[in-house]
Amino acid sequence: MGTEFENIDRKLPFETPDGYFEGFEERMMSRIHDEEVSVELNHIEQLNSHRHRIIRLAVSGVAVAALLVIGIYTVIGYQNNVNEQAEQIIAATAEEEAYYDEVNDALGTREIEEALAQLNFNE
Repeated sequence: MGTEFENIDRKLPFETPDGYFEGFEERMMSRIHDEEVSVELNHIEQLNSHRHRIIRLAVSGVAVAALLVIGIYTVIGYQNNVNEQAEQIIAATAEEEAYYDEVNDALGTREIEEALAQLNFNE
């Protein structure tokens, strides 16, 4: 085996282009700087993306809170309206009961029975 390697040409198969190492340091520093700037920009984009997510969450939270407040005020307003109508019905019923109590007091039971007997409810 040792003899096979002795026959190999000792010339390197690869060559560097002419002037490759001229300005090599500047090119390498420029590439490193570009990479650092790229990493910084990527980091800034990630922070902005994170901020946008937080802002979107905050806006969504405010919107949900606003809808809840509007819904609560709507339900309370509706309930107040229902309560007012119920109070009006109760007041009207109380007035009717008072009227019929006055009529009952003014007329005797017998007079009411006679008046009802004269009415024809089948018409």
